[in-house]
Amino acid sequence: MQIQNLTKLLEQVKSVYAQDTQDAPIKTQDYLLLLQSFDQLQCIIKYSDSYDTDFRRNLPGGGWRGLQVAPDMTERVKDAREYAQKHPVYATTGESIIQNLIACIDIATRSKVDFSPMISPALSVLKAVANGCIR
Repeated sequence: MQIQNLTKLLEQVKSVYAQDTQDAPIKTQDYLLLLQSFDQLQCIIKYSDSYDTDFRRNLPGGGWRGLQVAPDMTERVKDAREYAQKHPVYATTGESIIQNLIACIDIATRSKVDFSPMISPALSVLKAVANGCIR
């Protein structure tokens, strides 16, 4: 998929999540697949501390460890995964992981890093969500 089409798709998905007004959980498996894509992407790019802060803030389960903070993004993603497996996740959570994916893809593109193997498994979910299938 071309970067322009992927960017458009991600923006559509973000919009679907942002416009959702139902107080009902989204599909956990979809969220976990998007989280996996984010995790794989963040491992292959170099990003600043400010991105690290934003990425962490956009993941659920920030206080999962109590006062102990996840030492790195891999552990933070692990916390988010564990949280999502035990608690419902909502459209705002979906919107947040899409924000992380958009940022990672932007960084990867500027750095000329091939991100397609990380995003390809999530394309079917992204297309379904873009068509409004979030539950």
